[in-house]
Amino acid sequence: MGNIVRVEIVGLGYVGVVTAASLARVGHEVYGYDFDHHKVANLRRGIAPIHEPGLPEAIAAGLAAGRLHFAVPEPEAPAPAEVTLIAVGTPIAASGRLDTRAVRRVVLDRAESYRDLGVRGLILIRSTLNPGDTDEIVSSVERAGCADAATVGFHPEFLREGTAIEDFFAPELIVLGGLNETALGGKITALYDGIPGAYHWLRATEAELLKLAGNAWHGVKITFANEIGRIGRAYGCDARRVMQVLTQDRKLNVSPAYMRPGFAYGGSCLPKDIGALGGAASRNAVTVPLVAALPTANDQHWRAAAEPFLGQCERIGLVGVSFKPGTDDVRESPALALGSFLRLRGLGVRYHDPLADLGRAGGAVAEYLSALLGSGGPFASADLRRLVEWSDGLLVTQALPDLPGALRQFEFAGLVVDVVGVPDLASGPWRYVGLCW
Repeated sequence: MGNIVRVEIVGLGYVGVVTAASLARVGHEVYGYDFDHHKVANLRRGIAPIHEPGLPEAIAAGLAAGRLHFAVPEPEAPAPAEVTLIAVGTPIAASGRLDTRAVRRVVLDRAESYRDLGVRGLILIRSTLNPGDTDEIVSSVERAGCADAATVGFHPEFLREGTAIEDFFAPELIVLGGLNETALGGKITALYDGIPGAYHWLRATEAELLKLAGNAWHGVKITFANEIGRIGRAYGCDARRVMQVLTQDRKLNVSPAYMRPGFAYGGSCLPKDIGALGGAASRNAVTVPLVAALPTANDQHWRAAAEPFLGQCERIGLVGVSFKPGTDDVRESPALALGSFLRLRGLGVRYHDPLADLGRAGGAVAEYLSALLGSGGPFASADLRRLVEWSDGLLVTQALPDLPGALRQFEFAGLVVDVVGVPDLASGPWRYVGLCW
Protein backbone atom coordinates (compact mmCIF):
# COMPACT_ATOMS: atom_id res chain seq x y z
CA MET A 1 0.00 0.00 0.00
CA GLY A 2 1.37 3.39 -1.04
CA ASN A 3 -0.15 6.66 0.11
CA ILE A 4 -3.14 6.32 2.42
CA VAL A 5 -5.93 8.64 1.27
CA ARG A 6 -8.59 10.04 3.57
CA VAL A 7 -11.83 9.53 1.65
CA GLU A 8 -15.41 10.49 2.41
CA ILE A 9 -18.40 9.00 0.61
CA VAL A 10 -21.72 10.83 0.69
CA GLY A 11 -24.64 8.47 0.03
CA LEU A 12 -24.56 4.84 1.18
CA GLY A 13 -26.79 3.20 -1.39
CA TYR A 14 -25.57 0.32 -3.53
CA VAL A 15 -22.67 2.20 -5.10
CA GLY A 16 -21.71 4.14 -1.99
CA VAL A 17 -21.54 1.26 0.46
CA VAL A 18 -19.68 -1.05 -1.95
CA THR A 19 -17.19 1.72 -2.72
CA ALA A 20 -16.69 2.52 0.97
CA ALA A 21 -16.01 -1.08 1.97
CA SER A 22 -13.75 -1.67 -1.03
CA LEU A 23 -11.61 1.45 -0.51
CA ALA A 24 -11.18 0.53 3.16
CA ARG A 25 -10.01 -2.90 2.00
CA VAL A 26 -7.44 -1.18 -0.22
CA GLY A 27 -6.13 0.47 2.95
CA HIS A 28 -7.59 3.98 2.86
CA GLU A 29 -9.27 5.85 5.72
CA VAL A 30 -12.95 5.93 4.68
CA TYR A 31 -15.86 7.92 6.14
CA GLY A 32 -19.33 7.08 4.84
CA TYR A 33 -22.25 9.48 5.35
CA ASP A 34 -25.98 8.96 4.87
CA PHE A 35 -29.10 10.65 6.30
CA ASP A 36 -30.77 7.26 6.91
CA HIS A 37 -30.19 6.81 10.66
CA HIS A 38 -31.28 3.16 10.62
CA LYS A 39 -28.91 2.29 7.79
CA VAL A 40 -25.99 4.02 9.49
CA ALA A 41 -26.70 2.29 12.81
CA ASN A 42 -26.73 -1.11 11.11
CA LEU A 43 -23.54 -0.39 9.19
CA ARG A 44 -21.77 0.53 12.42
CA ARG A 45 -22.72 -2.95 13.66
CA GLY A 46 -21.42 -4.51 10.45
CA ILE A 47 -24.84 -5.18 8.93
CA ALA A 48 -24.89 -4.63 5.17
CA PRO A 49 -28.00 -2.82 3.86
CA ILE A 50 -28.11 -4.96 0.70
CA HIS A 51 -27.39 -8.50 -0.40
CA GLU A 52 -24.06 -8.43 -2.20
CA PRO A 53 -21.53 -11.32 -2.13
CA GLY A 54 -18.43 -10.37 -0.13
CA LEU A 55 -19.86 -7.09 1.17
CA PRO A 56 -20.55 -8.13 4.80
CA GLU A 57 -17.02 -9.49 5.09
CA ALA A 58 -15.51 -6.31 3.59
CA ILE A 59 -17.50 -4.11 5.98
CA ALA A 60 -16.52 -6.22 9.00
CA ALA A 61 -12.85 -6.13 8.02
CA GLY A 62 -12.89 -2.36 7.55
CA LEU A 63 -14.56 -1.78 10.90
CA ALA A 64 -12.19 -4.14 12.70
CA ALA A 65 -9.16 -2.42 11.17
CA GLY A 66 -10.48 1.00 12.16
CA ARG A 67 -10.38 2.19 8.56
CA LEU A 68 -14.14 2.32 7.94
CA HIS A 69 -16.45 4.80 9.67
CA PHE A 70 -20.16 5.54 9.21
CA ALA A 71 -22.13 8.56 10.35
CA VAL A 72 -25.15 10.75 9.73
CA PRO A 73 -24.07 14.21 8.50
CA GLU A 74 -24.31 16.79 11.26
CA PRO A 75 -25.64 20.35 10.73
CA GLU A 76 -22.05 21.49 10.97
CA ALA A 77 -20.36 19.40 8.29
CA PRO A 78 -17.17 17.62 9.34
CA ALA A 79 -13.91 18.63 7.75
CA PRO A 80 -13.77 17.26 4.22
CA ALA A 81 -11.34 14.50 3.39
CA GLU A 82 -8.73 14.72 0.64
CA VAL A 83 -11.20 13.08 -1.76
CA THR A 84 -14.99 13.26 -1.63
CA LEU A 85 -17.00 10.68 -3.57
CA ILE A 86 -20.67 11.52 -4.13
CA ALA A 87 -23.09 8.63 -4.62
CA VAL A 88 -26.50 10.11 -3.82
CA GLY A 89 -29.57 9.22 -5.86
CA THR A 90 -30.51 10.89 -9.16
CA PRO A 91 -34.06 9.69 -9.90
CA ILE A 92 -35.48 10.27 -13.36
CA ALA A 93 -38.40 12.63 -13.95
CA ALA A 94 -41.24 12.19 -16.44
CA SER A 95 -39.39 14.57 -18.76
CA GLY A 96 -36.55 12.09 -19.14
CA ARG A 97 -34.16 14.27 -17.17
CA LEU A 98 -32.32 12.99 -14.11
CA ASP A 99 -32.99 14.95 -10.93
CA THR A 100 -29.53 16.03 -9.80
CA ARG A 101 -30.51 18.53 -7.11
CA ALA A 102 -29.13 16.36 -4.31
CA VAL A 103 -25.79 16.02 -6.11
CA ARG A 104 -25.56 19.76 -6.65
CA ARG A 105 -26.31 20.49 -2.99
CA VAL A 106 -23.65 18.11 -1.75
CA VAL A 107 -21.00 19.33 -4.19
CA LEU A 108 -21.53 22.95 -3.23
CA ASP A 109 -21.57 22.10 0.48
CA ARG A 110 -18.28 20.21 0.30
CA ALA A 111 -16.65 22.84 -1.94
CA GLU A 112 -17.57 25.57 0.54
CA SER A 113 -16.16 23.47 3.38
CA TYR A 114 -12.85 23.12 1.54
CA ARG A 115 -12.81 26.88 0.92
CA ASP A 116 -13.59 27.76 4.52
CA LEU A 117 -10.79 25.49 5.75
CA GLY A 118 -8.32 26.98 3.31
CA VAL A 119 -7.48 23.62 1.71
CA ARG A 120 -7.98 22.14 -1.73
CA GLY A 121 -9.90 18.92 -2.22
CA LEU A 122 -11.03 16.63 -5.01
CA ILE A 123 -14.76 15.98 -5.46
CA LEU A 124 -15.66 13.00 -7.67
CA ILE A 125 -19.29 12.50 -8.66
CA ARG A 126 -20.24 8.83 -9.00
CA SER A 127 -23.99 9.45 -9.30
CA THR A 128 -25.35 9.19 -12.84
CA LEU A 129 -25.81 12.62 -14.45
CA ASN A 130 -27.36 14.16 -17.54
CA PRO A 131 -24.86 15.12 -20.24
CA GLY A 132 -23.58 18.59 -19.43
CA ASP A 133 -24.41 18.50 -15.70
CA THR A 134 -20.81 18.37 -14.45
CA ASP A 135 -19.85 21.47 -16.42
CA GLU A 136 -22.87 23.29 -14.94
CA ILE A 137 -21.93 22.13 -11.43
CA VAL A 138 -18.35 23.32 -11.92
CA SER A 139 -19.71 26.73 -12.99
CA SER A 140 -21.84 26.93 -9.83
CA VAL A 141 -18.76 26.12 -7.73
CA GLU A 142 -16.89 28.92 -9.46
CA ARG A 143 -19.77 31.35 -8.88
CA ALA A 144 -19.67 30.44 -5.17
CA GLY A 145 -16.03 31.49 -5.03
CA CYS A 146 -14.76 27.94 -4.51
CA ALA A 147 -12.83 27.41 -7.74
CA ASP A 148 -9.48 27.49 -5.94
CA ALA A 149 -10.68 25.17 -3.18
CA ALA A 150 -12.29 22.24 -5.02
CA THR A 151 -11.61 20.31 -8.20
CA VAL A 152 -14.83 18.70 -9.40
CA GLY A 153 -15.05 15.82 -11.88
CA PHE A 154 -17.35 13.02 -13.00
CA HIS A 155 -16.21 9.50 -12.10
CA PRO A 156 -18.85 6.99 -13.25
CA GLU A 157 -19.12 3.53 -11.73
CA PHE A 158 -19.46 0.28 -13.65
CA LEU A 159 -20.40 -2.09 -10.83
CA ARG A 160 -22.80 -4.94 -11.50
CA GLU A 161 -25.16 -5.96 -8.74
CA GLY A 162 -24.23 -9.46 -7.63
CA THR A 163 -20.54 -9.04 -8.56
CA ALA A 164 -19.90 -5.47 -7.36
CA ILE A 165 -16.95 -6.24 -5.05
CA GLU A 166 -15.30 -8.35 -7.73
CA ASP A 167 -15.87 -5.59 -10.31
CA PHE A 168 -14.34 -2.95 -8.04
CA PHE A 169 -11.08 -4.85 -7.75
CA ALA A 170 -10.95 -5.93 -11.41
CA PRO A 171 -12.31 -2.96 -13.37
CA GLU A 172 -12.38 -2.92 -17.14
CA LEU A 173 -12.59 0.88 -17.13
CA ILE A 174 -11.55 3.64 -14.75
CA VAL A 175 -13.12 6.77 -16.23
CA LEU A 176 -12.41 10.34 -15.12
CA GLY A 177 -14.42 13.15 -16.69
CA GLY A 178 -13.45 16.83 -16.65
CA LEU A 179 -10.17 16.25 -14.81
CA ASN A 180 -6.53 16.82 -15.68
CA GLU A 181 -4.28 13.89 -14.88
CA THR A 182 -1.19 16.03 -14.33
CA ALA A 183 -2.93 18.64 -12.17
CA LEU A 184 -4.24 16.03 -9.71
CA GLY A 185 -0.74 15.10 -8.63
CA GLY A 186 -1.32 11.35 -8.45
CA LYS A 187 -4.45 11.43 -6.25
CA ILE A 188 -6.37 9.05 -8.53
CA THR A 189 -3.57 6.50 -8.81
CA ALA A 190 -3.13 6.67 -5.03
CA LEU A 191 -6.86 6.06 -4.57
CA TYR A 192 -6.70 2.91 -6.72
CA ASP A 193 -3.28 1.77 -5.58
CA GLY A 194 -2.76 -1.87 -6.55
CA ILE A 195 -5.97 -2.14 -8.56
CA PRO A 196 -5.41 -2.96 -12.25
CA GLY A 197 -7.37 -1.14 -14.90
CA ALA A 198 -7.02 1.25 -17.80
CA TYR A 199 -7.51 4.94 -17.00
CA HIS A 200 -9.58 6.98 -19.45
CA TRP A 201 -9.44 10.77 -19.09
CA LEU A 202 -12.43 12.28 -20.91
CA ARG A 203 -14.28 15.55 -21.07
CA ALA A 204 -17.00 15.61 -18.42
CA THR A 205 -19.82 15.42 -20.97
CA GLU A 206 -18.12 12.51 -22.72
CA ALA A 207 -17.88 10.61 -19.43
CA GLU A 208 -21.53 11.37 -18.61
CA LEU A 209 -22.63 10.18 -22.04
CA LEU A 210 -20.43 7.07 -21.75
CA LYS A 211 -22.23 6.05 -18.55
CA LEU A 212 -25.67 6.44 -20.15
CA ALA A 213 -24.56 4.84 -23.41
CA GLY A 214 -23.12 1.83 -21.59
CA ASN A 215 -26.36 1.02 -19.83
CA ALA A 216 -28.38 1.79 -22.97
CA TRP A 217 -26.14 -0.64 -24.87
CA HIS A 218 -26.85 -3.30 -22.25
CA GLY A 219 -30.56 -2.65 -22.78
CA VAL A 220 -30.14 -2.86 -26.56
CA LYS A 221 -28.34 -6.20 -26.31
CA ILE A 222 -30.95 -7.75 -24.01
CA THR A 223 -33.89 -6.60 -26.13
CA PHE A 224 -32.23 -7.56 -29.41
CA ALA A 225 -31.42 -11.07 -28.20
CA ASN A 226 -34.98 -11.54 -26.93
CA GLU A 227 -36.52 -10.46 -30.23
CA ILE A 228 -34.25 -12.86 -32.15
CA GLY A 229 -35.27 -15.55 -29.64
CA ARG A 230 -38.99 -15.12 -30.38
CA ILE A 231 -38.36 -15.10 -34.14
CA GLY A 232 -36.31 -18.27 -33.82
CA ARG A 233 -39.03 -19.97 -31.83
CA ALA A 234 -41.61 -19.07 -34.50
CA TYR A 235 -39.44 -20.85 -37.08
CA GLY A 236 -38.84 -23.84 -34.85
CA CYS A 237 -35.17 -23.19 -34.19
CA ASP A 238 -33.25 -22.53 -31.00
CA ALA A 239 -32.07 -18.90 -31.01
CA ARG A 240 -29.76 -19.58 -28.09
CA ARG A 241 -27.53 -21.45 -30.53
CA VAL A 242 -27.84 -18.62 -33.03
CA MET A 243 -26.73 -16.03 -30.51
CA GLN A 244 -23.99 -18.26 -29.15
CA VAL A 245 -22.41 -18.40 -32.61
CA LEU A 246 -22.99 -14.68 -33.23
CA THR A 247 -21.05 -13.74 -30.10
CA GLN A 248 -17.98 -15.62 -31.33
CA ASP A 249 -17.33 -12.71 -33.71
CA ARG A 250 -15.26 -10.47 -31.44
CA LYS A 251 -13.77 -8.34 -34.22
CA LEU A 252 -16.88 -6.14 -34.31
CA ASN A 253 -16.77 -5.58 -30.55
CA VAL A 254 -19.59 -7.95 -29.73
CA SER A 255 -19.50 -8.99 -26.08
CA PRO A 256 -21.19 -12.17 -24.84
CA ALA A 257 -22.53 -10.31 -21.79
CA TYR A 258 -26.35 -10.08 -21.99
CA MET A 259 -26.33 -11.50 -25.52
CA ARG A 260 -28.65 -14.35 -24.77
CA PRO A 261 -32.40 -14.68 -25.17
CA GLY A 262 -34.15 -14.59 -21.84
CA PHE A 263 -36.32 -12.29 -19.76
CA ALA A 264 -36.90 -8.55 -19.79
CA TYR A 265 -34.42 -6.16 -18.21
CA GLY A 266 -35.13 -4.30 -14.97
CA GLY A 267 -33.36 -2.89 -11.93
CA SER A 268 -32.35 0.58 -10.85
CA CYS A 269 -29.95 1.44 -13.69
CA LEU A 270 -31.11 0.31 -17.13
CA PRO A 271 -34.69 1.68 -17.11
CA LYS A 272 -33.54 4.99 -15.63
CA ASP A 273 -30.46 5.52 -17.79
CA ILE A 274 -32.16 4.50 -21.04
CA GLY A 275 -34.86 7.06 -20.29
CA ALA A 276 -32.22 9.66 -19.47
CA LEU A 277 -30.41 9.04 -22.76
CA GLY A 278 -33.66 9.45 -24.69
CA GLY A 279 -34.43 12.61 -22.75
CA ALA A 280 -30.98 14.02 -23.51
CA ALA A 281 -31.53 13.40 -27.22
CA SER A 282 -35.02 14.90 -27.36
CA ARG A 283 -33.90 18.06 -25.62
CA ASN A 284 -31.55 18.61 -28.55
CA ALA A 285 -34.07 17.54 -31.26
CA VAL A 286 -32.13 14.32 -31.96
CA THR A 287 -34.37 11.45 -33.09
CA VAL A 288 -33.37 8.09 -31.54
CA PRO A 289 -36.06 5.54 -32.51
CA LEU A 290 -34.26 2.51 -31.09
CA VAL A 291 -33.55 4.04 -27.69
CA ALA A 292 -37.07 5.49 -27.53
CA ALA A 293 -38.55 2.09 -28.41
CA LEU A 294 -36.55 0.11 -25.83
CA PRO A 295 -38.99 0.47 -22.89
CA THR A 296 -41.94 -0.45 -25.11
CA ALA A 297 -40.08 -3.43 -26.57
CA ASN A 298 -39.03 -4.55 -23.09
CA ASP A 299 -42.61 -4.32 -21.78
CA GLN A 300 -43.86 -6.30 -24.78
CA HIS A 301 -41.34 -9.00 -23.97
CA TRP A 302 -42.47 -9.59 -20.39
CA ARG A 303 -46.09 -9.39 -21.56
CA ALA A 304 -45.27 -12.18 -24.00
CA ALA A 305 -44.38 -14.32 -20.98
CA ALA A 306 -47.91 -13.80 -19.65
CA GLU A 307 -49.70 -14.97 -22.79
CA PRO A 308 -49.27 -18.76 -22.26
CA PHE A 309 -51.04 -18.49 -18.88
CA LEU A 310 -54.11 -16.60 -20.09
CA GLY A 311 -57.08 -18.92 -20.44
CA GLN A 312 -54.95 -21.86 -19.30
CA CYS A 313 -54.22 -21.28 -15.60
CA GLU A 314 -55.83 -19.76 -12.53
CA ARG A 315 -52.98 -19.70 -9.98
CA ILE A 316 -49.54 -18.52 -11.06
CA GLY A 317 -46.40 -19.06 -9.01
CA LEU A 318 -43.44 -16.77 -9.65
CA VAL A 319 -40.15 -18.59 -9.11
CA GLY A 320 -38.03 -15.51 -8.38
CA VAL A 321 -39.06 -11.84 -8.24
CA SER A 322 -35.81 -9.85 -8.04
CA PHE A 323 -34.88 -8.14 -11.28
CA LYS A 324 -31.68 -10.23 -11.46
CA PRO A 325 -30.81 -13.63 -9.97
CA GLY A 326 -28.38 -13.49 -7.06
CA THR A 327 -29.68 -10.16 -5.70
CA ASP A 328 -32.57 -9.02 -3.48
CA ASP A 329 -33.28 -5.95 -5.62
CA VAL A 330 -36.90 -5.78 -6.86
CA ARG A 331 -36.79 -2.27 -8.32
CA GLU A 332 -38.36 -2.27 -11.82
CA SER A 333 -38.61 -6.07 -11.60
CA PRO A 334 -40.22 -7.46 -14.78
CA ALA A 335 -41.43 -10.48 -12.79
CA LEU A 336 -43.40 -8.21 -10.44
CA ALA A 337 -44.74 -6.22 -13.38
CA LEU A 338 -45.93 -9.46 -14.96
CA GLY A 339 -47.45 -10.58 -11.66
CA SER A 340 -49.39 -7.32 -11.41
CA PHE A 341 -50.50 -7.75 -15.04
CA LEU A 342 -51.84 -11.26 -14.32
CA ARG A 343 -53.60 -10.15 -11.13
CA LEU A 344 -55.46 -7.45 -13.04
CA ARG A 345 -56.79 -10.23 -15.26
CA GLY A 346 -58.21 -12.09 -12.30
CA LEU A 347 -55.49 -14.70 -11.78
CA GLY A 348 -54.05 -15.58 -8.38
CA VAL A 349 -50.35 -14.82 -7.98
CA ARG A 350 -47.84 -15.93 -5.36
CA TYR A 351 -44.06 -15.98 -5.36
CA HIS A 352 -41.01 -17.68 -3.92
CA ASP A 353 -37.59 -16.01 -3.88
CA PRO A 354 -34.73 -17.13 -1.62
CA LEU A 355 -33.38 -13.58 -1.29
CA ALA A 356 -36.11 -11.02 -1.95
CA ASP A 357 -38.56 -10.82 0.96
CA LEU A 358 -41.15 -8.25 -0.08
CA GLY A 359 -42.81 -8.43 3.31
CA ARG A 360 -39.80 -6.72 4.89
CA ALA A 361 -39.48 -4.01 2.25
CA GLY A 362 -39.50 -0.42 3.45
CA GLY A 363 -38.88 3.12 2.28
CA ALA A 364 -38.77 3.79 -1.45
CA VAL A 365 -39.06 0.06 -2.25
CA ALA A 366 -42.27 -0.21 -0.23
CA GLU A 367 -43.71 2.82 -2.03
CA TYR A 368 -42.79 1.29 -5.38
CA LEU A 369 -44.42 -2.03 -4.49
CA SER A 370 -47.57 -0.30 -3.23
CA ALA A 371 -47.90 1.67 -6.46
CA LEU A 372 -47.32 -1.44 -8.56
CA LEU A 373 -49.29 -4.05 -6.64
CA GLY A 374 -51.78 -2.18 -4.48
CA SER A 375 -52.83 -3.51 -1.10
CA GLY A 376 -53.41 -7.04 -2.38
CA GLY A 377 -50.00 -7.81 -3.86
CA PRO A 378 -48.61 -11.32 -4.37
CA PHE A 379 -48.21 -13.44 -1.29
CA ALA A 380 -44.93 -15.12 -0.48
CA SER A 381 -44.58 -18.88 -0.16
CA ALA A 382 -42.06 -19.74 2.51
CA ASP A 383 -40.64 -22.59 0.47
CA LEU A 384 -40.78 -23.83 -3.10
CA ARG A 385 -42.94 -26.86 -2.29
CA ARG A 386 -45.79 -24.69 -0.99
CA LEU A 387 -45.66 -22.53 -4.10
CA VAL A 388 -45.68 -25.52 -6.45
CA GLU A 389 -48.51 -27.30 -4.62
CA TRP A 390 -50.65 -24.13 -4.81
CA SER A 391 -49.93 -23.28 -8.46
CA ASP A 392 -51.21 -24.66 -11.74
CA GLY A 393 -48.75 -22.48 -13.66
CA LEU A 394 -45.16 -21.47 -12.90
CA LEU A 395 -43.16 -18.55 -14.28
CA VAL A 396 -39.47 -19.40 -13.83
CA THR A 397 -37.24 -16.32 -13.73
CA GLN A 398 -34.39 -17.86 -11.69
CA ALA A 399 -32.54 -21.15 -12.01
CA LEU A 400 -32.91 -22.41 -8.46
CA PRO A 401 -30.69 -25.38 -7.54
CA ASP A 402 -32.03 -28.61 -9.17
CA LEU A 403 -35.37 -27.03 -10.03
CA PRO A 404 -36.36 -29.81 -12.49
CA GLY A 405 -35.67 -32.43 -9.82
CA ALA A 406 -37.73 -30.52 -7.27
CA LEU A 407 -40.70 -30.24 -9.65
CA ARG A 408 -40.58 -33.99 -10.27
CA GLN A 409 -40.44 -34.63 -6.53
CA PHE A 410 -43.46 -32.36 -5.98
CA GLU A 411 -45.29 -34.10 -8.88
CA PHE A 412 -46.03 -30.85 -10.67
CA ALA A 413 -48.02 -31.38 -13.88
CA GLY A 414 -49.09 -27.84 -14.77
CA LEU A 415 -47.66 -25.23 -17.13
CA VAL A 416 -44.05 -24.05 -16.82
CA VAL A 417 -43.04 -20.88 -18.64
CA ASP A 418 -39.24 -20.63 -18.59
CA VAL A 419 -37.68 -17.24 -19.32
CA VAL A 420 -34.07 -18.04 -18.36
CA GLY A 421 -33.36 -21.40 -19.99
CA VAL A 422 -33.00 -23.66 -16.95
CA PRO A 423 -31.04 -26.80 -17.92
CA ASP A 424 -33.22 -29.95 -18.19
CA LEU A 425 -36.41 -28.04 -17.41
CA ALA A 426 -37.81 -28.69 -20.88
CA SER A 427 -38.13 -32.42 -20.15
CA GLY A 428 -40.66 -33.41 -17.52
CA PRO A 429 -44.31 -34.38 -16.91
CA TRP A 430 -45.32 -30.71 -16.97
CA ARG A 431 -46.25 -28.58 -19.99
CA TYR A 432 -43.18 -26.56 -20.92
CA VAL A 433 -42.96 -23.26 -22.80
CA GLY A 434 -39.62 -21.57 -23.41
CA LEU A 435 -40.10 -17.84 -23.92
CA CYS A 436 -37.44 -17.56 -26.63
CA TRP A 437 -36.77 -21.15 -27.70
